[in-house]
Amino acid sequence: MLRASKYNIEFSAFDGKKYICNGLSGTIIRDPGKDILSLTEDIEFLKLHNFVYEASTNELDILDRRNSTSGYDDIVEITLMVHENCNFRCKYCYQDFKNRKISGVVSDDIVSRVTELVASKGGLVAHFYGGEPLLAWDSMLSLIEEFQDICRSNSADFRFFLTSNGSLLTQERVEVLSNLDVQHVKITLDGTRDFHNANRPMASGASTFDVVLDNLIAASNLIPIVLRINVGDENVGSITTLLDEVADRACNIQNISIDYNIVYNRTDSSLSNGVTYKDISELQKHAFGRGFRLRLPPITRARNCKFNSKNSFLFDATGTTYLCDKSAKTQIEITNDEAVSRSAVVGTKKDSLVKHFRSHRKDCLTCNLLPMCGGGCRILSLDKDSPACPPWKNHIAEYLSAHLINAER
Repeated sequence: MLRASKYNIEFSAFDGKKYICNGLSGTIIRDPGKDILSLTEDIEFLKLHNFVYEASTNELDILDRRNSTSGYDDIVEITLMVHENCNFRCKYCYQDFKNRKISGVVSDDIVSRVTELVASKGGLVAHFYGGEPLLAWDSMLSLIEEFQDICRSNSADFRFFLTSNGSLLTQERVEVLSNLDVQHVKITLDGTRDFHNANRPMASGASTFDVVLDNLIAASNLIPIVLRINVGDENVGSITTLLDEVADRACNIQNISIDYNIVYNRTDSSLSNGVTYKDISELQKHAFGRGFRLRLPPITRARNCKFNSKNSFLFDATGTTYLCDKSAKTQIEITNDEAVSRSAVVGTKKDSLVKHFRSHRKDCLTCNLLPMCGGGCRILSLDKDSPACPPWKNHIAEYLSAHLINAER
C-alpha cells in the first residue's frame, strides 16, 4: 500500500498556479487537482521523486542515511582567513581586525595538513575569507597554486571561491582569477550610495560605494559575481534602486547573481522590524525582472550543514583550526581520531559536535520542512532546546516560488 510523503508541500506560486514540492527530492510538480495517490499512470515517477512511498517506509531514516552517506565526507572543504585585517569598518562587522595573514610556517603547515587530507579523498573546495582576503593577495595565490598541485597529484578536483569587499578587486586580479577558474567572488553592496557608504565605510571613513560598484561591474565581464545584499528595515525600500543601477551598467548580467541575506531574529524566525516577506518577494521579483538570477540555497539539503562533514575546517591566519566560525566553542584539533578531532568544549562539558550536527532537535522531527532547512544552524542552537529556524519558515509559498522561477532561467 502506498501513502503520500509527509514532506510534500502544496503552495501557490507567483503566477497564481498551484504546485507541490517534495522536500526530500527537491522536485516541484503542478498540482494535479486530485489525490496524488490516484495518479496511477505517473506512479513510478512519483515514487522516484519521493512524492509517494510504501506505507511501511520511514522517511526520517531516509533523510538520516542521506545526511550520513551523502559523499561530502569524501571532499575536503576548507575556509581560510588569509588576512584577518580589513580596509573597511562595516558597522555590523564582528571581526577583531588583527593585522596578520597566512604566510611562512603557518602556510606550510596548512598545505601539509591539506595534502594528507586530500590524499584519501575525492577533491578539495577552498573558500578564501577574512578580514579582507585581497590584502593577502600573494599568499592567497601561493595557496591556490599549492592546492592545484596537490589535487593534480591525487587526480582530485579543485574548486575555490572568495568573499571580498570588492575594493581591491582590480582588473589585473580579475584576469588572474579568471585564468585560475574561480567559481565566484562574493561582494556586498547594502543599498543605494548613501546607505552603503554610511554602513560600509573605509577604515579612514571614506566612501566605498563607487569603487566597489565599478570593480563589480568590470569583474562581471570575466568571472561570476555573487552580489550580497543584507536586507533590513533601514534599506529594504532602496534595494530596487541599487538593482536598477547595477542592471543598467552590467554588460554581462548573467554573470551576476543576487544573494539576499535577510536580517531576522534567529530565535523565532521573525523578520527585521518593518520588513515583511512580501517585501522580500517583491525584491526577488524585481531581480528576476531585471534579468538577474538569485543565489538560493538548494531546496533539499544533502546534509544538515556545510560544516558537518568530517573533513570541513576553518583556518585562521595563525593556523588555528575551527569547525566553522572563529570562536572558542568551535576550536578543534585535526587528528586521526575523529572523537578527538571533532570535539569541542561547550560550556563546562565535552560535546561531540559531529553528533550535534547530525542529530535533530525534538521540534524538527515532526516538521515537514526538515529536509529543506536541515534543522537550522547547529552553532546557533548549541545551547538551546529549539532549533534556529530559517526566515522563510512561515512563508514557504514565496520561498518555493522564487526557486521555481530561478530554475527556469
